Formats: sequence, C-alpha cells, structure tokens
Amino acid sequence: MLKKLILMLCLLGLAAPSLAIDNDPQQFADPIAEARYKELIKELRCMVCPNQPLSDSEASLAQDLRSEVRHLVLQGDSNTEIKGFLVQRYGESVLYRPPVESKTFLLWFGPAVLLFIAFLTLLYFIRRQARTVTTADTALSEAEQEKLQQVLNQHPQ
Repeated sequence: MLKKLILMLCLLGLAAPSLAIDNDPQQFADPIAEARYKELIKELRCMVCPNQPLSDSEASLAQDLRSEVRHLVLQGDSNTEIKGFLVQRYGESVLYRPPVESKTFLLWFGPAVLLFIAFLTLLYFIRRQARTVTTADTALSEAEQEKLQQVLNQHPQ
C-alpha cells in the first residue's frame, strides 16, 4: 500500500511540468505563425513568476498572456506590434531584453562599468603593493646583522 502511494506521488510529480502547457485547444494552421508564437513567448517575461518566460510559467496570468499573444499572432500583428501592446499594458519589465535607451542604459552597461572599476581598483592596489615592497629599506642595521650572526653561529649547519 505504501509503495503504491509513493509511486503515485512520483508520477504526480512528473506530471507537474505539464501544467505549463497551453490549455487553449486552438491550433496554428501556419507553421511560420506557430514558430513566431513560440519565439515570442520565450522572449516575454511572466509578470507573476520571478525571472521566468511565458513559455515556462504555470501562472494563470501567464496562461492569459499566452492566449493573448496567440490571438495577436493569428490576427496578423507583427512581433513589434505585439511587444508594443504588451509593454503598453504591463510596462517594459515584460520584455526579457528591453531596448537600449537612456533610461535602460545603466541596466545594459552598468555591470561592465562596475567590472571595469573593480579591475582598475585591483590594478591600483597591486601596483601600490609592488611600489611599497621595492621602496622599503631592505638593508639590515648593524645591530640586526650582529644578532643574525649570533643566531647563525649558535646553529651551525
């Protein structure tokens, strides 16, 4: 009895990814339109799920958005028009790759700028350390030389 229950739970767990499948039975007659649809739902972000495309989301809002995208593709709207409609409705966060504009400049180039600053900082500290080592007085004073000679004399090799 316990084995059957465990088996049923495992099978149920394997069926969970099927929840992300579109429930809309409407099929595409045109394979090009279907390819556009599949590409679009990979490029659009689910507004409920953190960092997940529409194609993988199980949320009901994602299902609604997939249906809306399907409807717009079948209606003949271009990819730009579909994305524009969704951006107007949900904001630019619906796009995985927002356009490079003045307000998204930091988003696109901020990580590279921070990496460059970190590299310059590392370079500065390495050069500073090298300068400190080379300019340090490495000669022993007379007292230190005498002490070194005593230690060497006490422990002959």
